[in-house]
Amino acid sequence: MFYWIFITWIVLDAITKYSAQQYFLSQCGWSLCNDHSISLLWDFLYLDLHYNSWIAFGIQLPFLKVLTIALIICIYYYYRTERNKETDAYNKKIFDISFWSILAGAIGNGFERIAYEQVIDFIWVKYFSIFNLADIFITLWALWLIYYYYNKKELCLLDQKE
Repeated sequence: MFYWIFITWIVLDAITKYSAQQYFLSQCGWSLCNDHSISLLWDFLYLDLHYNSWIAFGIQLPFLKVLTIALIICIYYYYRTERNKETDAYNKKIFDISFWSILAGAIGNGFERIAYEQVIDFIWVKYFSIFNLADIFITLWALWLIYYYYNKKELCLLDQKE
């Protein structure tokens, strides 16, 4: 089941990036233009096309291709080692969905970064950042895992007090 979530997220990310790129290139030609942003939500949320050669928030890192591959391997390794520690079936499902979604986002962006040396971003929150669906998968599911682990730790602490 989780492989389908993984594949669906990767395909959905690729389709949305390709669609955004094709739309904006049809409007602007091969040069990027600043006047074709599409407002989705007032003066706050837009569709726009940006080719990001760095990582989140424009942070520049050397050896980015090698780092991308290493991070994907580390995410998968962490998943394989930590999953076996979960005993409850419900917790394993949450853990599986979270990590397969994070891994799908990492692979979606990682493929582009390795193959094209840039990632297509197209969702722009004014005064904040521009990102894509893979970034959303990574961020939301990572926040969910943090919440999950925090609550799990709190429950363990409560059990120890009793």
